[in-house]
Amino acid sequence: MKSPGRPPAARPPRRDTEAALTALRRALAGELRERRHAAGLTQAVLAERLGTSQARVARMEGADPGVSLDLLVRALLRLGADGRDIARVLMRAPPAAGGHDS
Repeated sequence: MKSPGRPPAARPPRRDTEAALTALRRALAGELRERRHAAGLTQAVLAERLGTSQARVARMEGADPGVSLDLLVRALLRLGADGRDIARVLMRAPPAAGGHDS
């Protein structure tokens, strides 16, 4: 039931939402790649630690749209990141470019 006198919550256009998710995915993917390199791990070794394939790690680091944000966060946590580290990465993500669906 809607509250009287309250306008419905505005939803961002779909294109803006997708652009924002892409920016976040790229930021997390870049951090994953940097942390893997800093740890001296190959994609294959990281894949083994994550219980996945090297190809999937490559897709994660490439910010493939089929890779969930959840999976990227889980991988970062396994590499020693904590919530604050991840928050810093997300805050550095560039804002999504403006654009509106018609």
